[in-house]
This record gives sequence, structure tokens and C-alpha cells, in this order.
Amino acid sequence: MKTIFREYSKVPILAAVVFGFAFSLTKVLPILNWDVLDHAFWQTLIACIAIVAAYVIGQRQITMQDTIELYCSFGLIDHRDTTGMSIQAEPFIHIQNVGTRLVYLDYYIFNGREYSADAQILPPTYSQALNNFYRVNLPTNDEVYVCLEVAYHDLDGRSWISKVIATKGGSFGWSIKTLPRIPRK
Repeated sequence: MKTIFREYSKVPILAAVVFGFAFSLTKVLPILNWDVLDHAFWQTLIACIAIVAAYVIGQRQITMQDTIELYCSFGLIDHRDTTGMSIQAEPFIHIQNVGTRLVYLDYYIFNGREYSADAQILPPTYSQALNNFYRVNLPTNDEVYVCLEVAYHDLDGRSWISKVIATKGGSFGWSIKTLPRIPRK
């Protein structure tokens, strides 16, 4: 919200500059004996307003496209023997970057224990890069609740933490809930 306010706070200043320019021309043009309606003044004024509006819209689009968010879902690895028979199915949390920027995973905390992710690169899903996910194995014992915190940063050095809650049960084996990212301190 702070960045949106900062962008739109420039609009009144730009409007005042354009209005001041137009007002000064209305004082100068009669002295020069120019007829304002016969000259390109109004076209120039409208063009300046259009340029200011295009700038504001462009800045807003850049802000909207600068998104970073992780999404986690449930996955199952099916281990097979040489004959193709399933030996074991191993559940995991499938972590994807659904934002528009490249992120680097720093570490994750799985049920209170910290694991290093060694700045693993996580490209956005829209990039269609191969293996654009990170996998964290879920327990296969009697645990029914898992808390995961993923710490990551982007190219600009901004850091976040995304929290994930997994509960055993449901139609797919585990129910995964990804909470919105929060800035990391």
C-alpha cells in the first residue's frame, strides 16, 4: 500500500505543473496577440496530459508485475521396482514460485528444525523451466501435522518467509495450506 501511495502522490504535482503551464500561457498569449483556439496549444496540453497519464499507468503496471509468492501443494513419489510394481509411495510438499520474479530459497524450518536450501534457484512457473519446484518430504510415520516456514529472497535482496501448514487426512492424503508471505527481518 505504501508504494501505491508513493506513486500516486506524484500525480497532483504533475497536474499542478501542467495547470501552471497552461495558466501562464493564457496570460502570455493575449500579449502576443495570438488566438488560443487557432493554435496547437490545446493539442499540446492534451498530449502532455496523456503523457502524464501513460507514465502513471506504466508505473502501476510495473508494480503489479513485481510479484513474488510461493504456492505449496501435495505430491506423491511412486517408487517402483525393476518389474514396474509400486514398492513405496512417498508424500512430499511441492513448492512452486507462482510470482513473476526469480527467487532464491535460503532455508526452511520443518517442524522446528532448520534445513539449508543453499540458495536454490526457484524460477517462476510461467517460465516453463524444467524442475521449477522444490520438494520437501513429508513424514511417513504417525505424524498428522507439519509446520513449514520457507525463507527466500529475490534479486533485489528483498527477503520473505512463507508459512505452510500440512495436516494428514483428506482425499489426497495430506491437506496443504499456504499462507501469504510476510517480510523477513
